[in-house]
Amino acid sequence: MIDIAIKVVAERGLSEASFRTIAAEAGTSTTAFTYEFGNRDALLTAIVERSFEVGWERKGFDRDDDAEDPLGKLRRATWAGIQADREIDPWVRTYDRFVFEFDFQPGVSERLKELDLRMLERHQRLIDLAREQGQIDPGIPSQDVLFMLWSFGDGLNIHRYAYPDELDAARIEQLYQEGFDRIL
Repeated sequence: MIDIAIKVVAERGLSEASFRTIAAEAGTSTTAFTYEFGNRDALLTAIVERSFEVGWERKGFDRDDDAEDPLGKLRRATWAGIQADREIDPWVRTYDRFVFEFDFQPGVSERLKELDLRMLERHQRLIDLAREQGQIDPGIPSQDVLFMLWSFGDGLNIHRYAYPDELDAARIEQLYQEGFDRIL
C-alpha cells in the first residue's frame, strides 16, 4: 500500500494524495487505508519514511561498512543521488514533492526535518572519518565539504534536466568523476 501511495504522490502531488485516490489506484477500499494508517498525516509520514529508507539503501547508508573507505562511501552516496532518474523514480520524486510542496501538516514536516538531520549526520560522520584517515584535506571544514558535495550533485542534476540533449549517461559519469576528484 505504501508504494502505491508513493507512486500517487510522485505522479499527482500531495494535494491528490487522499485515501480515496490512493485506494482506487491500489484497487482496495478507503477502509483498508484508514485501518492501516489512521489518518492522512500518518500516511504522509509513512511515505516520507519509506522514501528515505529507499534513498538510504541506494546510498549504502543502511550498512555501516565504511570505516576503511569513507571517501568511497561519500563518492557512492553522491553518485546515487545524481544517477536517480526523476522521471521514473517515484521515491526521489516523492521526496522532492515534500520538500517543494508545502501543503503537508506540521507533524509530517517535523519528521522530514528529523530524517534530513540523520542524513546530514551520516554525511558528517563519513567526512570526519575521511579526514581522520587523511583522505580529505584537514584544512577544509566538514561543513564546507558537505556543501561542496551537495552543491555539486544538485548542479549536475539541474544541468542534466535543463539541457537533456547535451549530457548522455557517459558524459554525466565523466563530469561526476572529474568533479568529485577536484572537490576532494
